[in-house]
Amino acid sequence: MHDTQGMQAFPDASALRAPRSLDELLLYRLSRAVRTASGMATRLVEGGFGITRREWGMIGTLAQHGEMSSSALAAHLQLDRVRTSRGLRSLVEK
Repeated sequence: MHDTQGMQAFPDASALRAPRSLDELLLYRLSRAVRTASGMATRLVEGGFGITRREWGMIGTLAQHGEMSSSALAAHLQLDRVRTSRGLRSLVEK
């Protein structure tokens, strides 16, 4: 996990147009926020529900889109078919 205490709010809109440091790059800041949130979500899902983040994504995708083939699920989640098959097998066993 990364320390976010050194990151401050943008001083003004010019920082978006002409960033002077890494912390002023919007995509960098978004990436840091995603990493932080992802870590918290992973701990919640794996610790609270006993499933992996990948399995959680499979459940969510199937709940939202309904029945689909393993290949279609893999494509939707941008995973290879082997990992998708293993994840589905693990879910069935649970």
